Amino acid sequence: MNKMYKYQLGAELCHAATNLSFSIYAALDEMGASEKKSEMIRGIIKNVISLVLCIRVAKDINQVTLENFEAIINKLVSIKNQAENWLNFINSNKTEGAANEESK
Repeated sequence: MNKMYKYQLGAELCHAATNLSFSIYAALDEMGASEKKSEMIRGIIKNVISLVLCIRVAKDINQVTLENFEAIINKLVSIKNQAENWLNFINSNKTEGAANEESK
């Protein structure tokens, strides 16, 4: 494999991981259960998927062992599940808030 492709993949992995970290921080920093926060959490999920795809390519070109691939994917799936649960929690709070407003 050409070294240029390995470096390009490494840069893409670094970029995807950095984007994931920034999106998690931004969502945590956003106050309340706003639509903006929901969108930020959807961004976390998209960033996890991007990182999974990059890791898959790295495995396919034998830059990541199967054992490491499985461990990394399990961590990323855990992050994605947490983000989905967070999004569900925020959406349920919005629904409850709207129901409370209607009952007043």
